[in-house]
Amino acid sequence: FKILEKEVDYIRNKGYEVFINFTSAGYNKLEQNREFAKFAKKIGLEVIYFADTESVFTPEYVINTIDICKAEGIEVGMHFHDKNGSANLLLEVALYKECKFIDATILGIGGKWYDGNLSLECLLNRLGVNGGVLLNDLKKHLILQLIKYNKFSAAVL
Repeated sequence: FKILEKEVDYIRNKGYEVFINFTSAGYNKLEQNREFAKFAKKIGLEVIYFADTESVFTPEYVINTIDICKAEGIEVGMHFHDKNGSANLLLEVALYKECKFIDATILGIGGKWYDGNLSLECLLNRLGVNGGVLLNDLKKHLILQLIKYNKFSAAVL
């Protein structure tokens, strides 16, 4: 935490707002999440993120983590991977618990290509937002960039 606090101070001193993302958080014991929330509160962070980078979050884990953060006076963000197809369910749980910060990516493409993330399309649909032409353009440009990067990637999509 001491090293992290120094880095947060350094970034803040540059004029940036700081969120901290706890990756592979699904392996944390809830007490670790409580310690993380207390630390965040102590150094004045408003929001901390928990990332399901291993696709192991359960609805109960999401509920408990959000409750812990709220009890400490910290807003919580969630980042869901979808390796086992649970991202949509976890999104519903997070929204039910009034989580205000939820990550999503176009077409669900993200860090671990074989897992996938909660897709932006799913999140927008759930919130009743039609991405329309702009979202279709973003998807088209992303796919074109993937094809440029690797001429065989179109077959993967």
